[in-house]
Amino acid sequence: MTQTCTKCGKIKPVSDFHFRRDNQKYRGQCKVCWAIRCSATRLGITFDQVAQMYQATACDCCGLEFVGRKCIHHTNTGVHGTLCHYCNIALRQEQPEDLWRIRCCLDYMSSERENLANRDNQQERPSISNSESPTTTRPASQRECKRSVAVLPLSEFIRKKYQSGKTGHYAECKHCYKILQKVYQYGLTFEQVECIRSSRRCDCCGVECDVFVHHVGDRVYGGVCRVCNLLLEQESDVTRHRLESCYQWLITR
Repeated sequence: MTQTCTKCGKIKPVSDFHFRRDNQKYRGQCKVCWAIRCSATRLGITFDQVAQMYQATACDCCGLEFVGRKCIHHTNTGVHGTLCHYCNIALRQEQPEDLWRIRCCLDYMSSERENLANRDNQQERPSISNSESPTTTRPASQRECKRSVAVLPLSEFIRKKYQSGKTGHYAECKHCYKILQKVYQYGLTFEQVECIRSSRRCDCCGVECDVFVHHVGDRVYGGVCRVCNLLLEQESDVTRHRLESCYQWLITR
C-alpha cells in the first residue's frame, strides 16, 4: 500500500508514515516531513530552513563529512548551523565554561602522561589473608568479602543464579566487584583502579565529580569526568581537529 505525502507530494509506502492510534489512520505527512516539522516548531524557524539545514553534507564547525546523525546546533540565542554529533556535544550552550573545558582537553592531550597499564611499572598484587579463623561463625544474613575481607550484609553482594536453579552471591562485595571489572577490562591492578575511583577529581579539568577510567586503546591515563571523557574519546587526530575547530568557533563568536 502507498500514500501521498501532503507536504512533499511524494508517493511512499505506508510504512514511511506514522500510524495514529487515536483515529486508526496514517498521518498525512511522511516521517521525514513530520520530523522536519517538529524540529521547525521546536526551534522556532520555518520548515524550509530546517529542510535546507538537513541537506548539508559536512559539519559547519569541523568541516568533516557527516558519518553519523546530523544535529541542528542551537543555544538560547538561536540556531547557528548544522553540526556533527561530536561538535554539538562539545559546544553545548557556547558558554565560557564550555570554552574553558575544550581548552583543558586540548592541554590534557598535549601533556606528558604515564601509561598506568604498563606492566613494567606495576607492583605485584598483595596476597589476601583471611583475618578471621575458619571456625568463626557468622549470622546467615552476613558474608565475608573475598577481596576486602570485610563481613558485610548479604544486601552488599550481587545475587546470582546457577544453572541448577539454586541462587547464591558473588564472593566479592558490590564495591570490590565493580573495581574488579575495571581491573580485567583495563589491565590494571586493584589498587590502581581503587585509587582512580576514590580521587573524586577529574585529571583533565580538575572538577570534583565521579570519575571514569580514561583509556586510549590499551593505554590508561587516569580518571576524568563524564564530559571530558566524551570530548577526549580516543584522542585521535580527528578528535584534536574537532576540538580545535570548536575552540575557534567559540572564540570567534
